[in-house]
Amino acid sequence: MLETLLPYQPPYRWERVVRFLASRALPRIETVENGVYARCVRLNGAQGRLVVENAPEQNALRVSADDTLAPALPDILNRLRVMFDLDNDPAAVFDRLKFLNKIKADLCVAGTRSVGCFDAFETAVRTVLGQQITVKAAQTLAARFIAALGTPFEAGTAFPAPEKIAELPEQSLIDLGIMPTRAKAISAIAKGMSYKTIALSPAADPGTELPKLLALPGVGPWTANYLAIRTMRVRDAFLDSDFGVKKSLAPMAAAEIKTVKEKCRPFGSYATFNLWNCL
Repeated sequence: MLETLLPYQPPYRWERVVRFLASRALPRIETVENGVYARCVRLNGAQGRLVVENAPEQNALRVSADDTLAPALPDILNRLRVMFDLDNDPAAVFDRLKFLNKIKADLCVAGTRSVGCFDAFETAVRTVLGQQITVKAAQTLAARFIAALGTPFEAGTAFPAPEKIAELPEQSLIDLGIMPTRAKAISAIAKGMSYKTIALSPAADPGTELPKLLALPGVGPWTANYLAIRTMRVRDAFLDSDFGVKKSLAPMAAAEIKTVKEKCRPFGSYATFNLWNCL
C-alpha cells in the first residue's frame, strides 16, 4: 500500500467537501463513507483503488493507494491536490467574503473549499445527466451509464473515456434513458475532448473554452460555468442563477444578488460553495 500526506493551509472544512462529493459520487467508481472518500482509478496504464481521509492533526489529507497505482502516483497526487483545493489560502478567501455574514449569519465560514474533480470527463457527463432532475434520478442514470459503458477491472470499474463515447451513436445513449438533448450534449463534449477542440482542465483558458461549451447543444450558462469551477478551477464563477444560491440569499431580488456577486470578486466560486453549504 502506498501512503502519503498532502498538506493544506487550515482551516479545512473537510466534512462539507465530502458531503458535496457524496451526493454526486459515481456508482461503481466512487464511495464516501464515514468521512472517507475512495475511488477506482485507471490511469496511465495503472489501475487500482485509492482512499483519501482527513488528518487534521497534521493539516493534511492522507492518501492510501494500491501498489499497482505506483506508475501513476505523481499524476494522481496532482489531481487530488486540485480536486480537494489544497493550494487555497483560506484566510484570503474569508477576508474577502466575510461580508456575507452581515447578510445572514454563517453564509461564509472560514475553510470552505471550491471542490474540483479527479477526472474532467466524468464530471462533465455527471453534470449533464443531473440537469433539472433530482439527485436520485441523476444517480440512477449515472449507474446505468457506467454499467453499460464502463470498463470493469479487479478493483472496480473505470469510467468510459471520451474517445469511446465519441464513437457511439447518440441513440445508444438515448436507449439508456438519457433525454435526447442531454445525449447530444454528452456526445458533443466527448467529441470535443477526444478531438482536443475543447479543453476542460486547470490549464485551460476559460475565456476561450466557455464560448465553446455554450455553443454545444444542451449546454447552457449554468452548466458551462459549473464546469468552469469544477474542471477549469475558475475562482470567480458566482452562479447567481443557481437555485441553491438564490435560496440561500432569499428574499433578495436578482438585482441585489448581482450586487453581491460583484462584491465577491475575485472569489465568486468560493462564495457559491459557501452558499450551497448553507442549504
